[in-house]
Amino acid sequence: MGKIQFESSRFFMLKYLTIKPRVYIESTVISYLVARPSNNPILAARQRASQQLWENYTDKFEFVISPIVRDEIRQGDPTAAQQRLDVVSSLTILEVSPDMDMLMEKLLDSGAVPRNSVFDAQR
Repeated sequence: MGKIQFESSRFFMLKYLTIKPRVYIESTVISYLVARPSNNPILAARQRASQQLWENYTDKFEFVISPIVRDEIRQGDPTAAQQRLDVVSSLTILEVSPDMDMLMEKLLDSGAVPRNSVFDAQR
């Protein structure tokens, strides 16, 4: 019996160790990844930070997006939109749930996101 318990604990630990923490990726990060390099130093720094995030952390975290982000990156120039979609093609798309609406309301009610930025709270 002790061996069975040990084996199940070991399996649990191995499974736990293989689960990557999830990181929600917002549409701006995706846009920075595929945009032409900017001459604006602030935008260029954001582009570099997005590239570094993508290059250095995709093996450590599970990057996820929402359906709203997917819909947002489909907009605009068709070529750029396709590049953005290609970047996220292997990412998990979160399922919409009632909890998302509750979280959005809490963000708005607490002032963490201004009431005039409902779209940002939805993402």
